[in-house]
Amino acid sequence: MKNYIILSLFVAFILNTGCKNKGKGDNNSSLPLSTAKDKKAVSKAGKQDQNASADSLQEAKTNTGLVDPLKLISIKDLEEIMGPKFENKQIKCTKSGKFSRSCFIKWEDDKTGAIKSMFILLQTNPMPDEFEDWGHSFIDAKLKTGDLSYPNTNTPYIYKPVKGIREEAAYNNDLNRIYWKYNKDYVFAIFFNTGESGKKQIEYAKKIAKIINKNFDKIISD
Repeated sequence: MKNYIILSLFVAFILNTGCKNKGKGDNNSSLPLSTAKDKKAVSKAGKQDQNASADSLQEAKTNTGLVDPLKLISIKDLEEIMGPKFENKQIKCTKSGKFSRSCFIKWEDDKTGAIKSMFILLQTNPMPDEFEDWGHSFIDAKLKTGDLSYPNTNTPYIYKPVKGIREEAAYNNDLNRIYWKYNKDYVFAIFFNTGESGKKQIEYAKKIAKIINKNFDKIISD
């Protein structure tokens, strides 16, 4: 119980410093596209290397093994997995804290014109002395105690297990979020705001996780 309380407090901190996904469906579909100034900045950012090359992975290494998630999977990879080309991309990668890295991607669907977004998060064990297998404890807490999140902040959203993603994974259809354990010290997450069904999101997540895990292996094994 002590470990669950500590873990819940840490998760709340991480989520408050990251993306706030306000529930099911495409909640940003009515948002205007970026201004000309924003598009210019995004266009410039889009020219940066997003191909998770050997050089970029080497440069991204830190003492904790944390990297920006878009160093582990490229926008091109995401487009191939999720369908149409991402138009008018807006990308922001941040160091959410000492124990996490995250990237937020927002785009216009090339076919429908709908505004979509996703948030990719990498977290590492903040308390190695408290958790022998932090990754398992994190996923287990999602399955047993869930998340308190908008719009229902009184009743927890309990996650369901997902097979086929590394060691352990948990998904919540109402929050459109999936977490998976990389090993005992790392957990990845994707928050979807794309309007697809839960089945489709899990299908995307499995393909995305396969690429991310493969590239993260190169960092962890070195």
